Amino acid sequence: MSSNVNSLYHHFAFNGKEKLRKQINNHKKVLLIFFAVLQEMISKIFFPNKIPPVTKNSKNQSRRVF
Repeated sequence: MSSNVNSLYHHFAFNGKEKLRKQINNHKKVLLIFFAVLQEMISKIFFPNKIPPVTKNSKNQSRRVF
């Protein structure tokens, strides 16, 4: 009886790991984007005085003094 339960447990554990691995592979891109945005937000919160890179869109904004 205990060996049967053991094999069942291993079966489910392995399947769960495989599913998790596939899900992680699917979500890697989303997570990378999420962490990039998070990092950007954190850098804006902790380093608000850092000069942003000047692009065509941010030229007018960087000149404005708040």
